[in-house]
Amino acid sequence: HKGQNEAVSIEHKLIMTSTQKSGWALKSHRGKSFCKRQEKRFFVVEGNFVSYYKNGNKSNRTGKFDMRTIVSLSCPESGEHVGCHVLIKLQSKTIAVKFEDDQEGWMACFCSAVALECIKTPSLEQYHSADLHASFRGKPGSNISATSSLGTTATPRPAEPQPPEPVSTSYRDEPSPTPAPSPAPAPEPEPEPAPPPKFEPPPTASPAVVRTWVEAAKKALPAAAVAASGLLLVSRIGGGRPPPPPRAER
Repeated sequence: HKGQNEAVSIEHKLIMTSTQKSGWALKSHRGKSFCKRQEKRFFVVEGNFVSYYKNGNKSNRTGKFDMRTIVSLSCPESGEHVGCHVLIKLQSKTIAVKFEDDQEGWMACFCSAVALECIKTPSLEQYHSADLHASFRGKPGSNISATSSLGTTATPRPAEPQPPEPVSTSYRDEPSPTPAPSPAPAPEPEPEPAPPPKFEPPPTASPAVVRTWVEAAKKALPAAAVAASGLLLVSRIGGGRPPPPPRAER
């Protein structure tokens, strides 16, 4: 039987060349025993998605599931589901299916859509195709198109390049850089020296008073101030009784 199984395996791999397939099959009713009640449904496989309808024009869908949620595939030889071609155990329900035609192609479709470890019956492992499984999973390197949604063919998206991680140019042994010292504030300008006090003669004075006043001013004021005051005094000579000249500071 080994040579016969190998021939069947080669045959179904040649038949099944796409992730899309449709045809009639019998299925269990709402997870109940396949032996007790069966429903005839039109199955449509488009990528990882399986839908089944009451008619062949796909106008009345009665159910659907994603083959990526299949937990296990088996072919029971006894029990309530005996007689079906494949028992599909999903995360939320169990479906027993018996195909009316092209059993090899359907078995290749379902067995290749899952990982090999999900196939629990050894006789079903011959229907698993690694290339077809890569197409269902959308992996690069396969020339078979994979569909990601009903009626839509999707091309696997290439992986987006990740930005390189920044490379640090510092080492632990290197000392941390010392911050530059802040500039010293500009010195405040020194206050200008106060002008010397004015030492003016009285508004009117006689020549005798002027001489007396000049002698006293020489002792109290610098020479330039005395000269300036003398000019001012000459211009102010006139009548009136002037006050006494200022005393020289000791």
